[in-house]
Amino acid sequence: MAAPALRGDSLSFVDAYTAAEDEYVARVPAGLTSQESLYDSLFESLGFPDYFGFNFNALWDCLCDFSWMEQRTIALIHEDVPALPIVELGTYLEILDDAVAQWKTLENHSLRVVFPASSEEAVRFLLRRKPPREIER
Repeated sequence: MAAPALRGDSLSFVDAYTAAEDEYVARVPAGLTSQESLYDSLFESLGFPDYFGFNFNALWDCLCDFSWMEQRTIALIHEDVPALPIVELGTYLEILDDAVAQWKTLENHSLRVVFPASSEEAVRFLLRRKPPREIER
């Protein structure tokens, strides 16, 4: 029996990401300090539908859909870890980790979430706070 995946194993940590030619690349800029600025950035960079609700539930819904995307593979590249309050940052990281893990079980799209290599220890520390949630399939 395989060991269960650890939180954060679905995320990538590299200094330079090279996208495939047919991959959609969305970037989250450094310097985001509020949930509102994070939602605005994700809405713009990922081309979320107009019904996006600018909250964590809506983020989960859109990260697990991508029906509006023509490209099969989506890469969400973070220039830095958003400087959100710890609880909100933990929730954001959990949503990303869970969304990537969910897409690994499906065939219509795949999601890659990338952070700078220098952030790996901090991101994994925050994600160890909670076990992975059950994902509805």
